[in-house]
Amino acid sequence: MVFLDSRCSNNWTAQDYTKNLLEMIREWRAKSARIVCMTDEYVGQDTMPWQSFLRNAFVTAKVEMPEYIEFRRQRRWGDKVRRQVETAALWKQGKVKLVDDTSHLDKLIDQMTKIGKAKHDDFADAACDVFEDGVYQAMSRLAPESNATTSNPFDDILKPGPRRVEAAEKIAEMYAAQEALVGRFDVVQAE
Repeated sequence: MVFLDSRCSNNWTAQDYTKNLLEMIREWRAKSARIVCMTDEYVGQDTMPWQSFLRNAFVTAKVEMPEYIEFRRQRRWGDKVRRQVETAALWKQGKVKLVDDTSHLDKLIDQMTKIGKAKHDDFADAACDVFEDGVYQAMSRLAPESNATTSNPFDDILKPGPRRVEAAEKIAEMYAAQEALVGRFDVVQAE
């Protein structure tokens, strides 16, 4: 996963959101970016009107709508924390690339370094969706290992300044401290 861009506002109407979404999709497709899907979370109400609204907006704008994937999960605090800790592990494994000039990167890093403690966690929660079944599929090598190098959030290449070094270190520390907590949030059915 590569975190390239984000736009957000607590004051947007559905029309504002859709306008920004369409602009972003047009911009990234113009740069030859492949947009695999859009994700959303079922919040206990009929979401068909929202899906229909989005489809209509895309048709009207003559933009191909990416696949819409809705996650139906129970909204328990421990489940969200577990997903975020699991995602932090994938960051540590190099599955996430951070581009330094990305808008709202500071918010994502802040939320990923304060799992379970951040006042808001929308960016971290969205980052978790990328690794959900139906969105993410692990790639396997078809050819023998080469000498090619890759970068991840813990490499000096992607953290040129002290701020990025500090963020990478916080994520590594948080991951180490939280790794043991994953099992604490397992749900056990009462008999």
